[in-house]
Amino acid sequence: MDFSVNGNNYISSALDAKRQFHLARRLGPILSGIQGRPENEMFPAIMEAVAAMSDEQCDYVLDTCMSVVKRQQDGNTWAPVYNDRAHRMQFDDIDMGAMLQIARHVIQENLASFFGGNLGLDGLSPKATA
Repeated sequence: MDFSVNGNNYISSALDAKRQFHLARRLGPILSGIQGRPENEMFPAIMEAVAAMSDEQCDYVLDTCMSVVKRQQDGNTWAPVYNDRAHRMQFDDIDMGAMLQIARHVIQENLASFFGGNLGLDGLSPKATA
């Protein structure tokens, strides 16, 4: 899947089935809890559920999502955004907001079919609740 965040082009590949399963297992309660909610109620509900997750669970979700994403460099060169061995982002300009937007794209791509289509995450941001 190709997408853009903050003026940068990204491409993500599919997670293997086992990693999709573990991602769905961790995010299932959050995703099922927001389906059917009005858009202005989704962000607070997600934040409440994420706050209840352990740091290890959050790290698993983010690390898993970031591990399948590459960012376009010069021309047609793509570089991984995450270094699994060092457990860190490869680009200093990827802040929390950008990281969460990137993760949203990966989650949508990999879990939408399991949860019955669009997860309702499009346009989701803290600003949407204001």
